[in-house]
Amino acid sequence: NNLFLKGKIFAKKFIVSDIFETHFPEYDKQLAFIKFKTAQEFFDIENKCNGFILNVKDPLHINKDIDLLDRVLDNEPYYMISWKERHKLLLEWLLIYDAPIKIVMIFISVIAIINIGSSLWLIFIDKIKNYAIMKAYGLSKRKISLIILIQGLYIGIIGVVLGALFSFFILYFENQYHFIKIPDDIYFTNYLPVSIELYNFIFFPMIALLAILILSIIPAYYSSKKDLFEKLKYE
Repeated sequence: NNLFLKGKIFAKKFIVSDIFETHFPEYDKQLAFIKFKTAQEFFDIENKCNGFILNVKDPLHINKDIDLLDRVLDNEPYYMISWKERHKLLLEWLLIYDAPIKIVMIFISVIAIINIGSSLWLIFIDKIKNYAIMKAYGLSKRKISLIILIQGLYIGIIGVVLGALFSFFILYFENQYHFIKIPDDIYFTNYLPVSIELYNFIFFPMIALLAILILSIIPAYYSSKKDLFEKLKYE
C-alpha cells in the first residue's frame, strides 16, 4: 500500500496471511492488522502509538468506564470516543422505532387477552349444563363460581408455563446458533441479538395470570347471578 507521510510517498509490500469477516461492515471494509513493531517503523513513530481500542466487560454502561479513564488520565490531552458516540445515528434510529414496536406489542397483547376471554367464556357456555347439574345436586353458587375460577387459572397456568418455556427455548437457541438472520449492512450484525432476562420471565407471566384471573371472574360472576336451572329446561 502507498502512504503519503511528511510530504513523501512511502510504499511497503505486505503479504496477506488471512482474511476474516466480523459481519461489521465498518471494520470489514476499513481495517487491516499488522504487527505493532512494523507499524511503528512504517509510520516512523518508534516507541509510540496514536490510539488504543479497549474492550469493556459491560458495554451498555460504557459511560462509567469513560469517566474512570478520564479521572485516571487526569485531563491529559487524549480524545476518547465510545461505541455509543461512534454509532450515535444508529442508536437514535433504533430509539425512533422503539415506540412503534411497543405500540404494536401492546395491540398484540390486547388481542391475546380478548382471545383468552372469549375462550374462557365459550368454555363456560359449553359446560353450563354441567354447572346446572352440580347446582341440582346441591352445590352452592359460591362453590360453582370457585370451580370456574379454578378452571380459568388452570388453563392460564398451563398456557403461561408453555409460553414461557417456548419463549425461553427460542431465545436460547437464537443466542447459541443465530438462526434468525438480518442484513448486516444495515444493522451491523448478521443475526438478531437477544438477551435472556429473568425479569421478563417473571413479570409478564404474572401480568398474564392476573388478566386471566380477571377474565375468569366474569363467567364466575355470571353463574352466581343467573338461574342455572333454566338451562336444563330444554335438555
